Amino acid sequence: MDKKRNKRGKKRILFFIGSMFALIFAYQTMKVIFLENEKTVVSVLVLTPISDQKAFEREVREQVKIKKGEKALIQSIDAQIEANHAIATTWIRAKTADVIIGEEQVIRKYAEAGYLKELSEKDKIPQKQKYYRVLTEYNTEDNMEMGEEKWFGSFAKEIPGLDGDGLIVSLAANVVHEKNALKLLRAWGE
Repeated sequence: MDKKRNKRGKKRILFFIGSMFALIFAYQTMKVIFLENEKTVVSVLVLTPISDQKAFEREVREQVKIKKGEKALIQSIDAQIEANHAIATTWIRAKTADVIIGEEQVIRKYAEAGYLKELSEKDKIPQKQKYYRVLTEYNTEDNMEMGEEKWFGSFAKEIPGLDGDGLIVSLAANVVHEKNALKLLRAWGE
């Protein structure tokens, strides 16, 4: 009789423990689905240190008009450190950067490597804001030639939270949230 009761008690304990694990799993799943699942509406990669993170985040939220349940992904890395370029280009290739802000020499390098979107008149950016770059091309004999001038971004006016002169705002070639990225480009361009 004691063995049966002991066996039944062990089954109840195992059932209780299993039920607790199932409840914890269900809670965590619901938490991720309903509470932590904000939709990213724009991703910004800043290639210089951000001087005031809160001010910059506020500026992005205001320009894009982020609503409840939405978020902006903001990443910053110092492009003056050569090793950081591998990290930044990985973020771009992984489509976690829509808008890219950096100094002219860095933006030039990224444009030449094909990481930036070539802009056109359909993007409706005022003419005075444009940052052009003439890319080098090679002919059939492997001789270097100057290619045509291409438009890769806009010179930035003062952006809250960022320090630095000569910053350029551009879009990633594989931009995911293009509509909101263009809002930032228009707002921050000179």
